[in-house]
Amino acid sequence: ASLVITDLFFSGSIVASALNFARNLVQGFIANQINQFLCNFIEELDTFVTNTLGTVQDLLDPYLNVTAMNNSDTLAAENNLMMDSTVSLVNFREPQGALATAIDTILTQGSDYLSTTHKDANAPPNKNGVDLGINIVLRDFFLDSNKSLFLNASSFSSFLNGSLFEYNL
Repeated sequence: ASLVITDLFFSGSIVASALNFARNLVQGFIANQINQFLCNFIEELDTFVTNTLGTVQDLLDPYLNVTAMNNSDTLAAENNLMMDSTVSLVNFREPQGALATAIDTILTQGSDYLSTTHKDANAPPNKNGVDLGINIVLRDFFLDSNKSLFLNASSFSSFLNGSLFEYNL
């Protein structure tokens, strides 16, 4: 995957004017820097997720009968799960009880809304005022008035240390 910057504009000073003059060079440079950052971030995220899953497996191993998992029975892990008698699991295939039924209802209604069409005044012109629920949610909660996703680098200060990219000459 790669990032493509389609438009870039600098404002505020003579340096900004110079950067606008060399916009194509700057766009490529910025896109490369962001691509490098994203690749590094994804690698770090992959390492974190892998380590977290390893930790979860270490926490669950004492409750699983490992020898039963080595056979061809696909439900061996489920059938051999050993847990504390105070724990109550939710069966989403056959919900029973108020909590399970409420969760099932919320998930079903959410899925139904996101996957069906609804009237929408902000729908694209070719949609004739109707769009999928998922598109409506994305437009209403994540995109700006230009239907663009705007990410403020300062929002990611814990990951980025206050800068989107850094380059030393």
